[in-house]
Amino acid sequence: MKKIEGLIKASSLDWTVVRIINPNGKHTGKEYGFSFGDKPVKMAVSRENVGAFIYNVVSDRSFIRKMPIVFNK
Repeated sequence: MKKIEGLIKASSLDWTVVRIINPNGKHTGKEYGFSFGDKPVKMAVSRENVGAFIYNVVSDRSFIRKMPIVFNK
């Protein structure tokens, strides 16, 4: 994983890597949260929230060259 991370970071492309933890979390209708590793995260995320987060990240240039972790709130 560290080698892949190094390859991605060395790329000249506009990239975003969305990290997920346990994508089998129950979808409770609550929104998602995200962190860049600078704050605690919950240890599960629903697939619905992963999809919603990725959908929103695509049009948000503030995530370029970053690796957010998405989780259920």
